[in-house]
Amino acid sequence: MPLVARFRRAHVHAAAMIVMGLAFGAIGLLVQTELQLWLCMAAAGIGWGSLVSLPYVIFCDRIDARQLGLLLGIFNLAVVIPQLVVSLGLGAMAPSLPARGDLFVIAAIALFAAALAWAMVPPLTKMDQQ
Repeated sequence: MPLVARFRRAHVHAAAMIVMGLAFGAIGLLVQTELQLWLCMAAAGIGWGSLVSLPYVIFCDRIDARQLGLLLGIFNLAVVIPQLVVSLGLGAMAPSLPARGDLFVIAAIALFAAALAWAMVPPLTKMDQQ
């Protein structure tokens, strides 16, 4: 049974962001071997799988179906534009960091903040309050 059938979607997504944050934090601070890196990246994949799906599902549950296309397009821009800004900004900032692992630590902190925000999303219906 999928986790989203047993728990609130926003809470499942928050948990996935925590798993990804822990994996990124471990990459930045603890990883010593290639195997450890592979295991951390596999754990990060749990968060990535959630990141590319659950926010859209949660959003679609909360909007009028007649405006779905327009609002999903705007929502997608709200996802893509920050990704572009961050990729350009962090690329320029990376050489000035003491260690490349610091980027993963920054990402982990951002993921933990995102998890906190997702955990505070109010339930949509009584059924979503599980």
